[in-house]
Amino acid sequence: MTRPALLLLCLAVLGAACGYDEVPGASDDDGTQVPQEETLTFLPQTPLQLEPGATAVLAVQVKPARSVRVLFGIIGDAKNEAFLSAESARTDAQGTAYVSLTAPKSPGALTVRAAIKNGPTAERSVSVSGQGFATLLVTPAYTGTRDPKDWVASAWPDLLCANLIPDYPKGPTSARGSSPLSLGPLPVGPAYAIVVRSGNLAAGCLDVTTLVADTVRPISVNVTDLPVVPSSALGAVLTFAEVDHLFIARLRQLVAQRLEAMGPDQDESSLLVEAMLEVLPSRERRKMAEHRERIEATVAEFLGAEGWLHAVFEDEYAQAALSIEGGPPLVGTLEPHAEPAKFNVVAAANVLAEAAGFETDAPWTMTTDAGDSFALSGEITFAPVRWLSGITRALSSRDPSTRRGRLSEKLSCDGLASRFAKSELYPGCDEACALSLCEEGLEHLWDKTAEADSARMTLKIAIGGTVKSAPSGALLELQGNYIGSVEKDGTLLRGAFRATAPE
Repeated sequence: MTRPALLLLCLAVLGAACGYDEVPGASDDDGTQVPQEETLTFLPQTPLQLEPGATAVLAVQVKPARSVRVLFGIIGDAKNEAFLSAESARTDAQGTAYVSLTAPKSPGALTVRAAIKNGPTAERSVSVSGQGFATLLVTPAYTGTRDPKDWVASAWPDLLCANLIPDYPKGPTSARGSSPLSLGPLPVGPAYAIVVRSGNLAAGCLDVTTLVADTVRPISVNVTDLPVVPSSALGAVLTFAEVDHLFIARLRQLVAQRLEAMGPDQDESSLLVEAMLEVLPSRERRKMAEHRERIEATVAEFLGAEGWLHAVFEDEYAQAALSIEGGPPLVGTLEPHAEPAKFNVVAAANVLAEAAGFETDAPWTMTTDAGDSFALSGEITFAPVRWLSGITRALSSRDPSTRRGRLSEKLSCDGLASRFAKSELYPGCDEACALSLCEEGLEHLWDKTAEADSARMTLKIAIGGTVKSAPSGALLELQGNYIGSVEKDGTLLRGAFRATAPE
């Protein structure tokens, strides 16, 4: 086998070993059924010590014994000097397969991996040195707040810790168990980066520059908590603790623009009468339409100068905007484990996201550090007029009055209806009918105005705070504060942020 092919073989073996170990009913390359409890083990399992360039025969055994092809590869030969006599070998009657390994010419450590296609894998550590071997007795010096129990110590020859932080990968020679861990034999000669890790909970690294042959050297490696790695969606809440007056002004500006576009070719009396017609059944609509000119004249006389209807709507929207501060929060789902992270608004100020035009699957950025702090940022885009319109409806749950009632009172629908006390609005529609029709038409015009809005506002959100995790390292909660800003207007919103994992 050629040396360049070793890397490809190693990848192939890795691929064969990943994701298929527990597939029931899987078969190997010759179609033989793979036993579900099958094991693969090097004989012996102890680390192998070789001099540079030496050759050794490695044996691996499958149980229960059967005839099967075993794939071999080399991991961790940084200089690509080691090689195997074959890429694969078939087991004999005892379930044993053999392969020869030629050690690299340079001191170091590597691992030989064996694998059965769609089956188990096995590894054997190999140390190469012409100057002898040493063992390190590794004690993790843990200073964090979690509950690490299972430790892995590993050695990287000819590397420094600076090359391995912050990933802390497992080296070619390793030991697992409780403290202290016996790590070796390690070839004397190269310097080592000693990595100590407990899953995703904690890790540390120590540079060891020299080893003395035939010695056991105790070392202590400082270990700290690793940044929490989120693995599931979180329920998130952002409060509206402080709402700057510029935010209210920006919302009212967008409302005014929408109202100006409400009926550019119609006066307010025509808009209101048109809305009243639209809420009527078809038969009643035809009857009213026959008297439209007279009705519009009466409505125009009642409304007086242009702008009253706009003022009524603007006042209702303004009340909605002013209710945001200290009101119901924005709630959503945060997916910090996604690539990129995503934030989806569920509701804001008791208005469902869809009704308020909140965009979904917005990409966000999240970082955590070993000090259990986090930073989160992204954008929230929505339709402000639709949102405020929804707030006015939601306010009815906190106010005994309804939006229809408030609009009717502000416009004085009862006053308009009284204009038709002597002469009906149209045949069969008396003063009470006119009052009801004014209220329904007014609310219908309101809904049309909001639904037709196409304006968008984008808030840039920046959040910082602390991470709360379980002793297992699982993320339980993110808690902190946020600021929301709009380009050119600066910070407009402030409040608390909290995201919790499902129970």
